[in-house]
Amino acid sequence: MIRYLCAMIRTFSIIMMILLSGCSSLIDLFLPPNPDEFQWRSSFWLRCNGVKLSSLQSVNLTSENGYILEHTSSAGFMAQRITDYRVMMNVKLLSGTGIRIRTRTTIEEAAQKQGILLDYTDKGIEIKDGERLIAKTDTIMAIPGMEELITIDSDGKIMRIGIGCAKPFIFVTSQSGTEHILTESINDSRVSVSGIEIIPLRLARPSIY
Repeated sequence: MIRYLCAMIRTFSIIMMILLSGCSSLIDLFLPPNPDEFQWRSSFWLRCNGVKLSSLQSVNLTSENGYILEHTSSAGFMAQRITDYRVMMNVKLLSGTGIRIRTRTTIEEAAQKQGILLDYTDKGIEIKDGERLIAKTDTIMAIPGMEELITIDSDGKIMRIGIGCAKPFIFVTSQSGTEHILTESINDSRVSVSGIEIIPLRLARPSIY
């Protein structure tokens, strides 16, 4: 009888631990994010997370998946455990020079690991894979006040970067994939980033090329 009661108590304790753990997860869903964080669901109901990497006042949220970088500021976003993705964002230069977008690095490693870099400015674009120059042209540039769609596909060793209707830049990289996409305003610029979508590449693959 005592053995039976001990077994029942042990089982009850395990059930309570599971229930409490589940309740904690449910509570987290309803709690607002920290002041430097923001969250949204992509069109595929994928949970996406963003974070302000500079002062709170320097990144102004304009929607659940959009913000304005104010004067040499930065923000990043990601979908957990998704390293093969298509990310789409509308970018508009409001004032200043332009924006820098980085992939294949992380928030923690950004200072030491440049990753893959896209500079989109009013003088043209530059794409670099670490120290290797992939493309540099002044035929594609940010026009102040004009919104442009930027699409980045990270597919294993293959990278594809598209800007508006221009022919996309496709290249091979040896840098490992990461979850993070980082954005930084260049030279005290003011830039709008909106309509951010992160799509697992397995869902976008039929239209990758």
